[in-house]
Amino acid sequence: MRWLRAEGFAALFVDFDPEGGIPAGRDWEQELYTQLRKADAVVFLASSASVNSRWCFAEISLARSTGKPVVPLRVAGTERLSLLQDVQWVDLRSFDDETFERLRTAFHHVGLDPRDSFAWDSARSPY
Repeated sequence: MRWLRAEGFAALFVDFDPEGGIPAGRDWEQELYTQLRKADAVVFLASSASVNSRWCFAEISLARSTGKPVVPLRVAGTERLSLLQDVQWVDLRSFDDETFERLRTAFHHVGLDPRDSFAWDSARSPY
């Protein structure tokens, strides 16, 4: 997440983020659906746990059914989510400049440009 913010992506939602994620007591399922509807794209962090998670499968299914681009990133293991077999993956198991350049290119390819993002401060009045 630090890398994304350093690249200029200010409008990010990560469900477990202590500051911008889902607060304790909130209906997490509804919050995920709300955030998915607002998202320009979804980044899938692939590990054995996420590939085998029915909730991750549901999130990716919803994203794809609404036409959201999904960028799958392998962070651990070798499993692949069958729902994303037709999409090129980026392997993040090694953190080097070439890997991050492929990630930048992937984001650009699906239309994600931090210069085009708009991070709305929900605590700020719209007037």
